[in-house]
Amino acid sequence: DAALDQVALGEDGAVAHMRPGSVLVETSTVSVTISAGIARLAEARGVRYLRAPVSGSVLLANDGKLGMLVSGPREAFEAVLPILGLMTAHQLYAGDGEQARVLKLTVNMMVGIIAAMTGEAMAFCLKNGVDRATTVDGIAASVATSPLFGYKADALKARDFSPRFSVAQIAKDFDLALAAGHALEVPLPLTALVRQGWAAMIAAGDGENDFFKCTELAIRAAGVDEFVIHARKAWLQGLSPKENREIPPLDHGLVLAMKRAFPHLRISINGGIADLATVRGFLDRGLDGVMVGR
Repeated sequence: DAALDQVALGEDGAVAHMRPGSVLVETSTVSVTISAGIARLAEARGVRYLRAPVSGSVLLANDGKLGMLVSGPREAFEAVLPILGLMTAHQLYAGDGEQARVLKLTVNMMVGIIAAMTGEAMAFCLKNGVDRATTVDGIAASVATSPLFGYKADALKARDFSPRFSVAQIAKDFDLALAAGHALEVPLPLTALVRQGWAAMIAAGDGENDFFKCTELAIRAAGVDEFVIHARKAWLQGLSPKENREIPPLDHGLVLAMKRAFPHLRISINGGIADLATVRGFLDRGLDGVMVGR
């Protein structure tokens, strides 16, 4: 909000220098409050203001498949629709006010809650002896799956929480949603509960990791401390599941590094190990188990 306030509002802001009749298309995920302030100034200046936050993952952005939620004057939306079509794959007109802002916060609320729910589901399975890969594959093949889960499946298997959308970013969006709900007395108990998880992660130094690392919170809380890690890198595009087990390179050193980083966990290695001498070598270097044959 502060960044948009500085850029858009005030005597030196963008709106103050726009010509009457021009169209302002603003694509940030911000609060309804700051957006309404821009709307008032834009109306006073005769500027047509479109709230147009984008929705989608980094992969969708790279593929040119992002969506856009748009609200504001319909005639302005229709006037710039050809340009919006060059920026995003699909555009939803949501209404003439702040509806796009609310929808974007709603989507991000659901995304975060799904991540937290996934953590509980994985903790339940792992504690009951279902391995990580089978857990992920089972959910992905069920009615409980979603495009989001499919996008995160390989990362969950590999415990790869390189940031696509960070904990700090989704925590900010949860704060915006909770503030909007509070202003209208809309109870959001699940959102408030999951927000506490983001706070715990930020306090633990995980604020810049991907928000799906919240799955590890539930797993740790369940006392799951044994992990089998496949050393082969997962390629998210262009390979079948069978090819992903054969073509990408192995990184045994990463598994050893994880054991050094988390010595209290029982960590076993899998991937490209075919003889007993190699097995003994990994055990001698501190790993707790070795899977042979894949």
